[in-house]
Amino acid sequence: MTITVTDAAGNSATCDVLVKVIDNTPPSAVCQDITLQLDLTGSVFISADDVDGGSSDNCGLSSLSINETNFTCANLGQNTVILTVTDDAGNTNTCEATVTIEDNIDPILDCPAPVILSADADCEAQIPDFAGALSTNNCNKATITQVPAAGTTITVGTTTVTVTATDNSGNSASCTTTVTVEDTTAPTFTCPANVTVAANANCMGSIPNLVVLVNNESDNCTANPAVTQSIAAGTLINSDVLVTITVTDGAGNSATCDVLVKVIDNTPPSAVCQNITLQLDLTGSVFISADDVDGGSPTTAV
Repeated sequence: MTITVTDAAGNSATCDVLVKVIDNTPPSAVCQDITLQLDLTGSVFISADDVDGGSSDNCGLSSLSINETNFTCANLGQNTVILTVTDDAGNTNTCEATVTIEDNIDPILDCPAPVILSADADCEAQIPDFAGALSTNNCNKATITQVPAAGTTITVGTTTVTVTATDNSGNSASCTTTVTVEDTTAPTFTCPANVTVAANANCMGSIPNLVVLVNNESDNCTANPAVTQSIAAGTLINSDVLVTITVTDGAGNSATCDVLVKVIDNTPPSAVCQNITLQLDLTGSVFISADDVDGGSPTTAV
């Protein structure tokens, strides 16, 4: 600005004065609270614009900055972020924003493979522990639970087990697998002793009912396993034979043994004689054989 001084005669003198305009007014820092979700890597990034709620200045803003831009699983919950607002004159002001970090991503569960178990002596088995099931999560190792619980007693058949992976944020993933209990144990029994049968008039023997001679048959799952024999009772035989005894449970498991059936001829032969008349020869003697006096005795033998 030029200053001019003039006297009554019209004489004047001038000088220049520099007038500087200085901005001493800090900007208005306005924050807004935000809620963010962690991604699959367990992190999230923000900028100053994300928490700026409308900051302003009387002359003009130069920059916005924040003290924290990267958030991870360690920051779950509420976090205080400081927003710094700077105007063109270098004046600054700050405000605080609450940044809430949430984890809403479910774990990824690698479902256990189906399991096949053999029934024990009581026809039972216990559900295995699937706590070691593999799972991946963006923040922390998930806790594995299952229904029915590990160690639960089940019987022959297939049981569905629900396996669930749950992380610390309450996110979960579930799947189902199966536990199948099979009866693979053969029954036990006491095999009958070898037997003998008497030959009839036709020199034939009859196979006895060996099923009724089987003792102590038992099975882990079947109360009364079925008993059969390979040659039916009543079958006629004329020589020694082996009869196979088979005991089978409800699952098709079986055990066998062989019984020797011997045919014994205890019937004496029928002796038929005939009288004969013979003449002595010149030496005063005569010879005969058994056939000469046999009157028709049977000759068939066992």
